[in-house]
Amino acid sequence: FFFLMIRRPPRSTHCISSAASDVYKRQVLKRLSICHCHVGIEGIEVIAKMLKTSKSLVYLKFSHETVCDEGAILISEVLKINKVLKELVLRSIEIDAEGMTYLTEALKNNKSVSYTHLRAHETSLHLVCRLLLEKKKKKKK
Repeated sequence: FFFLMIRRPPRSTHCISSAASDVYKRQVLKRLSICHCHVGIEGIEVIAKMLKTSKSLVYLKFSHETVCDEGAILISEVLKINKVLKELVLRSIEIDAEGMTYLTEALKNNKSVSYTHLRAHETSLHLVCRLLLEKKKKKKK
């Protein structure tokens, strides 16, 4: 696989776990897009585990998912370790202030992620996070 897109709810989290596990073993997935799947924290845990050691995934997208603070914290932990991911898209997701704070800090310190899209349910904290990331992108040019 070079690109894996999972749309609409799979029959179970096992479906995502199985796909992620297979791809993880091969280290060939470059782009992962998860849209409208309702993966929940279990699915995010599986993906976070895979991302911690991925040497190939450069693009990750969650769209129309409930990531919550717990999921945002897991993604933040991955961003502290992963040096391969270049693009992170979190679109139309539900993350509260605590989760956004973790993501902001992790992204400020991550040198590999050069593109982010965090425009979901934009509150003032989301706006601050997005502006920090846009500033980071301008500095790299």
